[in-house]
Amino acid sequence: MTTELRTGLPTDTPTETSTERPTATPTPTADAGVDFGALQDTTVHDWSPVHPGTGETLPVVFEVYGEDTPQYRRALHAAQREQAKREKRGQQSFDGFSIDLAVGTIRNWRGNVRFNQQALPFSTENARTLLANTRWLREQYLEFLNNRAARLGNG
Repeated sequence: MTTELRTGLPTDTPTETSTERPTATPTPTADAGVDFGALQDTTVHDWSPVHPGTGETLPVVFEVYGEDTPQYRRALHAAQREQAKREKRGQQSFDGFSIDLAVGTIRNWRGNVRFNQQALPFSTENARTLLANTRWLREQYLEFLNNRAARLGNG
């Protein structure tokens, strides 16, 4: 079992379904060579959580920014800044970092998302509420987020 360094979560247990949107970066041919600078995860990925008890895929889709998008990088840097502020105040909170990162990397969700019997349309505030109060969902999401190979169909 491998562990992702940023979150400390295991990365080899599949808990997601993923369908990628097409990327604008063409697949290189042998004749053209490989420009590694152009090969980045700039897609938005679809991810659906699974029921924590049954393992069934839930009828909700989260749209997730790829790791090389500007939105992902901004979310990562913002989460790191907030974590540094917490540590400066003497607060050790990995949950705070993981919630900040997760919230910042979700573009939208589709489906009938509800929390405590209330409809929850997508917004940053609602994403924070949902992820801060459902640890199992946050852990599944972070595992998906940290498994680039699986998102790209290589894992």
